[in-house]
Amino acid sequence: MMVHIIEADPNVEQGREAQMQQQRTDPQTIRRGHHIALTVDNMDAVAQLLDAHSIEYHTNWVPGTKVRQFFFYDPDGNGIEIGDFAPRLPPFKESTFENGK
Repeated sequence: MMVHIIEADPNVEQGREAQMQQQRTDPQTIRRGHHIALTVDNMDAVAQLLDAHSIEYHTNWVPGTKVRQFFFYDPDGNGIEIGDFAPRLPPFKESTFENGK
């Protein structure tokens, strides 16, 4: 799977960028709004990357679990969630789906 997140186009009128900035709220509220969620194996590496790029994010720990989530916005104001919440599955094997089974 590939997710392609683009930067805001510098050729788009500046008024649109200002509107996008106004629509963004505190990253803490993303988990209750529209967003895309991705899972990773190394949350510390993600935190280092976000910090290195000065991206503001909110950290959430899911109660009763070891699950950590980061919520932030891309340059166009889309909500992004990164977490280590997915169960660890064995690697995909093409042969698993042979003969439609």
